[in-house]
Amino acid sequence: MWGVLVLGACSVVAGDLSPVPLGIVAVQPSGTRTNVTVAFSEPVSPGSGPGGAERAASYRIDSGIEVLAAKLAPDGRTVALATTELVPGVGYRLLVGHVRVRTPVPGAADSELAAAFVLPMRFEDGLIALYAFQGRSATTIQDSARVGRPLDLAIMSPDVVARIAGGIRITGRAVIRSYGPARKLIDACRVSGALSIEVWMKPANASQAGPARIVTLSQDPMARNFTLGQSASFYDVRLRTSATSRNGIPSLSTPPGTVVPQRVHVVYTRAADGMRKIFLDGELAARGRVEGDLAGWDENHKLALANELTLDRPWQGELYLVAIYARALSADEVRVNYKAGLGGPGG
Repeated sequence: MWGVLVLGACSVVAGDLSPVPLGIVAVQPSGTRTNVTVAFSEPVSPGSGPGGAERAASYRIDSGIEVLAAKLAPDGRTVALATTELVPGVGYRLLVGHVRVRTPVPGAADSELAAAFVLPMRFEDGLIALYAFQGRSATTIQDSARVGRPLDLAIMSPDVVARIAGGIRITGRAVIRSYGPARKLIDACRVSGALSIEVWMKPANASQAGPARIVTLSQDPMARNFTLGQSASFYDVRLRTSATSRNGIPSLSTPPGTVVPQRVHVVYTRAADGMRKIFLDGELAARGRVEGDLAGWDENHKLALANELTLDRPWQGELYLVAIYARALSADEVRVNYKAGLGGPGG
């Protein structure tokens, strides 16, 4: 299940003076699996005393989940709950009792509020393109992101690209590219100034260089919007901004020796403030800053996997999932996606 959130709310029972009803507007789990944010419809009483929103005992979650602490945000309506670990994909019911509106009303009776929520298996906020390699076609990789017109990819060398359980295997000089310019990616990232590239893969070896293109939005070896590549024993990401070259230099690289021929989860993030990071299996492997914006991205570049469009930067190995977001995933979200494994939509 991808980011499903089901909400319900009840109001405080009105007393003789018809007090302002209190309801739950939203319940949002965070990427840590041990935090839940509750948004109330009205400002609530602060503190941990009777009726206070920071009294942990006023909150209950079923299925054996304990609420350890509650903290009211400065907006007066939002409470962050610290909990024991939640399980992705499991539906939970939150019960809230004896939390009162900030301005007490004589005669108001306390009532229990309730809301249902599900911790997402993976995060999809800002997801623009998704390739889970679940189809059977020998010539097309489908984009299953539910955003805009699908950006499907054509397998240009089907003789060296084989369908395997949960992915594809590239054994020769191949290229898998979009049929036209990747406009929905380009437009979204231009506006946000941010990007995340997420890949589950298995490199064939630790000697591919060039860098060998794993995921690229580019024209040729010298002009790109971004590229995630393998440079022998490390990963290298080039991102074009108004402060870099057309080739996305300077790039950000993981340390030597971080590429091994085994299954790995690689995530590159670039926030609008310029901070960029690379995570390997949920852990931070490299970080740095690149100034500038993405407004100058070339709108005619195509998205490609396993090679440059000029066929001279081939990469070989197995791909199981490729996801591209027009925002920077947080470290917590990266870890959630890593722990979710290779489940695509529907888990």
